[in-house]
Formats: sequence, structure tokens, C-alpha cells
Amino acid sequence: MDFLTIPDRDLQGIGPQEVEALLQSIGWQQQGGVPGISRQWVYSGDESHHARSVVAVVPLDATFDDYTRRIREVLDKISKVYPRRPESILLEIELPGSDEIENRKYSPSISGSIAWRAAERQIVGFRKALVASAKAAEDRQRQFARSHRKIAQEYLGQLRMGQTRPGSFIITALSPTGVLPAADRGGVYDAHLGITGREVVETLTSSLNTLHIAADEYLNEDREEVFDDTIADGVSIDLIKGMIENLGTAEGTEISIDWNPRVPREGGVKSTTVVFESKHVTALKTAQSRLQKLSAPRSVTIIGNVINLDRKSPRDPGVITVDVIDGVDAATVKIRLGSEYNDTIDSHKSGDLIRIDGILRQENTQHWFTAVNELALFDSRGDVRVVIGPDTGEESDRAAAQISTAEIERQGDPDGDEDSENEDATGEDV
Repeated sequence: MDFLTIPDRDLQGIGPQEVEALLQSIGWQQQGGVPGISRQWVYSGDESHHARSVVAVVPLDATFDDYTRRIREVLDKISKVYPRRPESILLEIELPGSDEIENRKYSPSISGSIAWRAAERQIVGFRKALVASAKAAEDRQRQFARSHRKIAQEYLGQLRMGQTRPGSFIITALSPTGVLPAADRGGVYDAHLGITGREVVETLTSSLNTLHIAADEYLNEDREEVFDDTIADGVSIDLIKGMIENLGTAEGTEISIDWNPRVPREGGVKSTTVVFESKHVTALKTAQSRLQKLSAPRSVTIIGNVINLDRKSPRDPGVITVDVIDGVDAATVKIRLGSEYNDTIDSHKSGDLIRIDGILRQENTQHWFTAVNELALFDSRGDVRVVIGPDTGEESDRAAAQISTAEIERQGDPDGDEDSENEDATGEDV
């Protein structure tokens, strides 16, 4: 896009106050002008790059015949010193405060075209990566699936898609830098989630960089363990799936962020770029498999202390939370018990040890025993009392300790109900 060739109709809605707000925010100084007619703005900038100051004259009266021509000249002057594309400058005037995220796919094409299905996968994959980053900005998890849908919906609701450019297939997402609004079920925006659009893009950057480094390490060392610690930086199975779909069979895919200079970043970084090549496909698929293995149901034996007891009434089954001392790397695990719940109350009061052998499963951030083979209590003298085990004959009590995946998900949802707003405007789950 060239400002000098923009049609008048695209400039008629731009007011002088909007242009001057942009000029002021990016370092121009107002110096002189003709009262009621125009104001002169000067940009000195970095003298190492600009030997002379750049001067722009902003027309103040939109009724003048040459108003759009003068606005066009001002925008052209801005583009000479402002590190953003012309279309982004126009959007910045109309919707101030946005980071530009660009996804470029390196795929053989004819005259800038791309195979239809490849383009579809690119768009869907890019969208999945953005959604995963919005969720990770709120909470770090191995896999989100349908959890944290609200933050994803709010973020997608604030995103805008910029124009594609010729030469290759490029998707542009314009992300707000400010706080995301939270809508209640009636659609009234009256509060904030506390998450900003800038935090979402920062999370996208950190997670992609971490995933890229781990993928390179895997290709060099052939150790899938390199992906184990990536979750802390925002990597999730959801993000990995999105990048696999985005890359597809192309030679490479590039995600670059043009940071809005009106919202400075630490260190003054103006842009960030991460490129995944076709060689990374194997590493990404291994990363997905590795993170899935981390939470696959597995047989374990743990030793710990009961730190929390929860049940509705003395006749109901209850849930205990155990602080893990040894056995697994989880900080705490939960188990649903029947009549054995009463046996754990004294253990909780005295702070004695408990040993549990069974099948452990992770759902989101919680670890649950889905089946129990043995539950034993240790007193202060070291004596062991087996509450559930092969010699106790308490089959009915052992059955009470079984818990399904659906029950785990309900236990993790304090409201115990599903959010009906589980689809975005496209009808796709987020």
C-alpha cells in the first residue's frame, strides 16, 4: 500500500485529532502552524538515522477541498519514520494500541497463491496457537482442551484480521495491547479479567521461542525429555497441535510480532520472529506425544500426609488431598473414598504418613487416583494399618475409590455445570 495512491473515500473519515494523537504518541513535537487552518509537527528522531528533521503539516478543517490530499501527505511523512506498514498505520489511527502478529507460510505458490487446504490449515493452526496463548496467559497447563474458554472467547472477540499482502500467503492478526473486557452471560461489559492483549502476545512469544529451542535440542540430542519443562513458559498440547497444523507440509512457517511502539517493551525490542521449518515436524509431534505421556494414567505408589478433607455429610463419600512426599513429582494428589474416609481423619489430625498404591491420572492441573489397590496408614510408632488392600476384603470400599474421568472434570469445576457459551462466532470450540 502507498499512501499517495489511497482513494479519497478511505481518508475522509480520518479526523485531524486522531492523526495528531498518533504523532504525539510516537515522538513528534507540535511547532507552529496557522490558527484554525493547520498545525505543524516536527520529528527529530534518532539523528544517526535522520540527518534532518521531518516536518508534517496537519490540516484542521475537513471541509477544505484539499483536506484528503493533505492528510495523505501527512500519513506518507509518518510512514517514513514510523516502523509500521501503511495499512497498520491507518488501523492505528482508527483503533489505537495494537500489536501486529504476522503468520507467513513458506509454500510453493504461483503468483502468490497457495493450495486451498494448505491455507485452511494455516488459518486454523494460527488461530489455535493464539487461543492456546490466551489460555496460557491466564494459567499454565499441559493441555487446555475446553477449559479456560472464556478468556479465549474474550481475546478472539478483540482480535482483528489485517489485510493479506501479495508475494506469499500471509495472515495478519491485530491484537489489542490493553486489558481484555469480561462479558457476563447477558453480554454486558462491566469488568476486567485482568489479562491484557499484550500479555497474550508475550505468552505466544515465550512459548514459541521455548518450543523452538526444545525442538532443536530434540533434533540434536534425540531426547524427548527436553519438552518436559516447557509448560512453565506457556507451551501446551493445544499450542503444539496448532503449530503442527499451521506448518503442515510447507517448507516453513514464520510468526513475527511487530510490537506497538506506543506500548514500549523492556529492552526496546521492536519486533520478534520465530520460524519453524519442515524438519521440526518430527520434533513437534514428539513434543505432543511426550506431554500426553506425562499425564497418561500410570500405576504409582506414593507416601505423603493428608492435608485436606472434604465431604458433604458423614454418610457421603469424601475426597482427601495428600501432600506428596515421595512417589511422583506432583505436589498434591486427590482420592475419593467411601467408609475409609473416616480412617484418614485421625491421620490428618496427627500428621501421620499415608501410603497409596493405585492408578494416577492428571486432568488439567489436578492429579487424581482413579483406582486404588492399597491404602495404608502409618502411626508415630511406625506401625502400619492397611485400610484398603488384598487382605482386607473390603471390595465395596475399594470400589468407592474408583473415579471416572467425567467425575474428575466435575470435581475440578466448583460450579459443577457446563458453560453454555462454549463456541465462538465461527461455531468452533475454543
